[in-house]
Amino acid sequence: MNKVTTLVASVNAVADDIAAMNVQGEVIVANQGSASAFTKDDRPSASIMILSTETRGVGINRNLALLLARTPFVLFADDDMQYEDCYPDMVARAFEEVSDADILVFNLSYRNAGDVNRRRVNNKVKRLHFYNIMNYGAPRIALRLDAQRSSSLWFSTEFGGGAIYGAGEDVLFLLNAIKKGLKAYSYPAQIATTDLADSSWFCGYGEKYFYDKGAQFRAISRFLWPLLTLQFVLRHRETTSLLGLVSSLVWLVRGACRYTKRMSFSEYVASSTQGVSSANE
Repeated sequence: MNKVTTLVASVNAVADDIAAMNVQGEVIVANQGSASAFTKDDRPSASIMILSTETRGVGINRNLALLLARTPFVLFADDDMQYEDCYPDMVARAFEEVSDADILVFNLSYRNAGDVNRRRVNNKVKRLHFYNIMNYGAPRIALRLDAQRSSSLWFSTEFGGGAIYGAGEDVLFLLNAIKKGLKAYSYPAQIATTDLADSSWFCGYGEKYFYDKGAQFRAISRFLWPLLTLQFVLRHRETTSLLGLVSSLVWLVRGACRYTKRMSFSEYVASSTQGVSSANE
């Protein structure tokens, strides 16, 4: 019996490309396509189901895949990953070992990481809390399905590729899990390698990056976002080298303040440009 389903968020997916990821067991692909369709492709090592819709946004598509899952455990994935052999068994055994875990966060290795190769490496099984869970991405997350169902835990549809804000749906997912009382642990095993050469969200540490990051901090906490903003620029000074510390901080604050109106970076820039043009007339 399959115990783990791999949930892949993809764009214009075809079964051959998904199979090339070395996926195994049950696989559900939530595909952003040009038309609605459902296909199933049984391979020797995997049963690949592809749900194509015209919806846009990685959070929505992760939620769609999650809705279809039926196995005890699920593992989130992107379509640029290459999985280790027998990884479903590895995930299932890990949950048996850490029997009270609702969430396990595994290790990945990275190709073409460049400036974003700052991923935390798990060296032991360790309980994760609010203060040490914010540096993990969705493709590292395995989840106990009944805990997700009972807590009604879903991905934000405002953050991530294709959404208003470019990234952060995974951080909000993990933080909401902690708030809902789920138990999360790091686990020291590598399940896959991911290629960051064609990242859908990271375009350098420019104005949009800090604007979206500020919105993410505001989404995390309406009370703590100033502290989160300040600690970010102080702890990650390397990210501010392009804009400078003060300008980076300004864009963080702008993103946080406009989040209450759900104003995207492009909308903010357009409104600011229009205001300047009107003042000069």
